[in-house]
Amino acid sequence: MDSTTDSLEHATDLLSTAEAGGRVVRGAAVRAAGYGAGTLFGAVGSFFLLRHLGVSDFGRYATVTALLAIVQGISDGGLTAVGSRELALLGGEDRARLMRNLVTLRLTITPIGVLLAVGFAIVAGYDRQMVLGTLLGGIGVVFIITQTTMAMPLVVNLQLVRLTIFEVAKGALNLVAIVLLVLLGAKLLPFFAAQAVTGAALLAVAPFVVRARGSLVPGYDPALIRPLLREALPLAVALVMNVVYFRVLMIIMSLLASKHELGLFATSFQVFTVIWSLPLVVLSSALPLLAVAGRDDGDRLGRGLQSITEVGLAAGVFLTLVVYALAAPAIRLLGGAQFAGAAPVLQIQAFALVPVFLGQAWQLGLLSVRRQSALIWANAIALVAVIVIGTVFVSAWSSRGAAVAAVIAETLLAALVYFFLRRARPESTPTLGRTPRILLAALPAYAVLAIPAPWPVQLVLSCAIFVAGCLLGRALPPELLFALRRRQSNSR
Repeated sequence: MDSTTDSLEHATDLLSTAEAGGRVVRGAAVRAAGYGAGTLFGAVGSFFLLRHLGVSDFGRYATVTALLAIVQGISDGGLTAVGSRELALLGGEDRARLMRNLVTLRLTITPIGVLLAVGFAIVAGYDRQMVLGTLLGGIGVVFIITQTTMAMPLVVNLQLVRLTIFEVAKGALNLVAIVLLVLLGAKLLPFFAAQAVTGAALLAVAPFVVRARGSLVPGYDPALIRPLLREALPLAVALVMNVVYFRVLMIIMSLLASKHELGLFATSFQVFTVIWSLPLVVLSSALPLLAVAGRDDGDRLGRGLQSITEVGLAAGVFLTLVVYALAAPAIRLLGGAQFAGAAPVLQIQAFALVPVFLGQAWQLGLLSVRRQSALIWANAIALVAVIVIGTVFVSAWSSRGAAVAAVIAETLLAALVYFFLRRARPESTPTLGRTPRILLAALPAYAVLAIPAPWPVQLVLSCAIFVAGCLLGRALPPELLFALRRRQSNSR
């Protein structure tokens, strides 16, 4: 048995212990901090991009980026979530075999998605630079999604600090590439080529970061791939619709709105997309633990989902306050006065963060009990809704209408996911719990945002009121505070 097998076998034992919960909480906190660093790198990169490209070219850049994000979601095919769950449940050599086959599937499926995206760009009438940008950026997607697959053992082994360092390094490398191109006075196309270069570099170092090179060599085992694809297919369909549904507003804007309005929404969308990924990055750290609980202990699964729901709600409210207050100064800092119209759009979109956090928590519950097929119905309904609502609202109110449509769609999706989770496993479904306490703390904090005050006052006062209300009302799960205190005591 090699070192990779030993490491993966140890993870199975760890995920079944009481220690796993604390490690997930502390690891999620580290990933949140790392995500903050990555967001800072992204903000600096956006500063250079917005000022270098201008409103119209940045709108074209963001449109291709949204198209490539759809490709990335489609190419994922549910393999990240299902693969992480199965890695948590399998042991020994079976895990190493699964990893090798996951790498093969990535290298097979992703290029097909890139070619389809290029075809769409041609059929949609995008100009030559956007078509070539889709191809070059797509090559980067192939590299990045393969590298992400190679890093999956770090999640299962709860080696979240190492994973976070790798992700922060990824953001730093992207920033360096953007700054160099801006200093060289590059046009639009080289910025897409840079994604392929940075993706190749990340893929090259991934095996050394994971320290599991033997299990990262592509392999093909039909007896293993077929059941894996059967498990992943329902989730793949759901994720495809989810990715399309989230970014379809960019496509609707590109077809119905003016270039200026597209640029404003693209700016807001770019900022929101960065924050939108936070619950996925942080909460997904709990999937291996929830998968084991879903198989072995329904009560433990229920407690875990309850805590994640309450933490997700509090985090969503807090981030809404921060984004709303910082929207105007952040947009001015990033793009200057010409992008000022994007601030109200971002302030509207900020309210979608609450259902985004809640929906992600409940999706983990469905995955843990192998009800990923329910996500197809939830995302299908949300997709139809966002297309209808988005078309009507964009036609009537342009970029602000698109932002309102995003909030409505995210809320609907979260409600549908909760409904299907309750149908699948009612005894493990989160209840109100501490939710009324969190909402009670949120109401006066949200009221502060309506006061015509300078943004620093809105930011500090609203966040202080909410945090104080949560602490005084004991609105946060005690196990969360216990795990964080334990981390602090261990570091002394």
